[in-house]
Amino acid sequence: PPISKHELSAFSRKPDHKHYRECKDQMLRNFLKGVQLKYCAIQ
Repeated sequence: PPISKHELSAFSRKPDHKHYRECKDQMLRNFLKGVQLKYCAIQ
């Protein structure tokens, strides 16, 4: 399922913020793959 804007912003918060979320390896991998598919002409 797609990630919401709120979930995405939670990864960039300070660790002591109440809505902070740690970005796991698989989430980062999937995010970067999506960016690559959307913005890179050469795949």
